[in-house]
Amino acid sequence: MAEQEPRVVRLANAPQIALWALAAVLALRLVDAVAQAAVIFLTGLFFAVVLDPAIRRVRRYVSRPVAVMGLVLILAVAAALVVRFVIPPILEQSRELALNVPAYAQRIQARFEELAQEHPELREQVRGSQLADALASVGRVALESVARASVSVVQGLFAALLVVLVTVYTAADPRPLLRGMVMAVPPRRRRVALRILAGISEQLQAWVRATGWLMLAIGVSATLGLWALGVKSPLLFGVLAGIGEAVPTIGPIVTAIPPILVTLADDPMRALWVAVFFIALQQAENHLLVPRIMATTLKLHVISVLFFVLVMGTLLGPLGILLSTPVCASLKVVYRELHASPERRRSRRAARPAPAPEELS
Repeated sequence: MAEQEPRVVRLANAPQIALWALAAVLALRLVDAVAQAAVIFLTGLFFAVVLDPAIRRVRRYVSRPVAVMGLVLILAVAAALVVRFVIPPILEQSRELALNVPAYAQRIQARFEELAQEHPELREQVRGSQLADALASVGRVALESVARASVSVVQGLFAALLVVLVTVYTAADPRPLLRGMVMAVPPRRRRVALRILAGISEQLQAWVRATGWLMLAIGVSATLGLWALGVKSPLLFGVLAGIGEAVPTIGPIVTAIPPILVTLADDPMRALWVAVFFIALQQAENHLLVPRIMATTLKLHVISVLFFVLVMGTLLGPLGILLSTPVCASLKVVYRELHASPERRRSRRAARPAPAPEELS
């Protein structure tokens, strides 16, 4: 039987394929770089819009650039005071909590085994759940996360510096930027674009005011309540509860779990009181604070907000989760202005007339 000659496959267009592959890689890198720059720019623009009301008040007495620099100086001093007096105890309580997670896990496992003694049908499930191992890994993951985060501190500081620069330059003289946005729209749509920009600005400022008051009220209340109940690390858990208010619906639930678990490891009855305290706090928030602070300003449906929480969290991580509500509110303004009837547009124009495009020049 004659041996068959080996077949040689040649790609006639191999150089073209290699060039297209290289172009695709470069295009992806370009898109990634543009996306990172866009996030920094939009974050700086967001802070500039948020600071605009305070700048307008100070501008009555000094020029706008001087007002911006004075406000930045005040915020820098406030941030330095927070770093000096608030951050150290929070870091200490975080370190202590991470180191004690394995001990807490063992105690919680023991509590469940005691419960299983009273209910034999739960014994096998508790033993096979490996709860102690699962919770003990949380401490190791937390410490590893801190170590990994320290590596990217320089990148974070550089991005924060760029955000500050964008915020300062935008807040000091926003007219060129606004003029460029409006002039990019066809002339017959420029007044609508101005109303959209004005509506988005109002929504962002209202969201910051409402969220800030909610975070402060819940953070202080949670800290004092947990301290009164004798929970360990009350300042840490109170700060987490306040931060959780920035994430609608999900945040308050997630931030209530750690103090309940930590207290459960020491005293199950006290853990029950902690759970009751958080339920009462959330009920007070939903029935007293949210209707007065949040619902009257944004008027967003909870399903639409949760959708944007999931989408923005997937795209941008924690920053996207924090910005999900203002993004949802901004898109609501765009949809409302583009699809509003002529009668509703005339009523809005009479109630809040947008500046003419010529005023931006």
